[in-house]
Amino acid sequence: MRALAGKRGSDFEPVAVSSLRSAAQAIEQFKTIPATGAIVWFHKGVLGLNPDILVPNLVRISWARDLPIVADRVDYVQRGILLAVSPDYQAFGRRAAKLSAAREPGLIYLPATCWALHVRSAALIGIELQTDDEWRFDYVHE
Repeated sequence: MRALAGKRGSDFEPVAVSSLRSAAQAIEQFKTIPATGAIVWFHKGVLGLNPDILVPNLVRISWARDLPIVADRVDYVQRGILLAVSPDYQAFGRRAAKLSAAREPGLIYLPATCWALHVRSAALIGIELQTDDEWRFDYVHE
């Protein structure tokens, strides 16, 4: 991830959290980092530590600082997080069932990703969407 960020002229700085307290402290740091060019990505269920506390605070910081926030669960987009990229378990299950029925041996890569977008958050942080941009997402929340 660091190499990819470097190619885009950005820096990648992972922050490990293991508790609600450490997640809240990490979120407080977002109030001070330069937002220009920054994107904050929460993965592996960090927001699941307590979404009722963490997500509203993140959304407020995101809107106030024009800071894009990406999460790993679609339901966080419904709460105001800009973007989510998560496994599409239904698509994965359908594909796995077809492969099982065909009785194909071995391991097979099963791509199944779900993309979600919160349109109001995009507007509030200054991201201009074209009409066809929304069609690229599996879920669009107003």
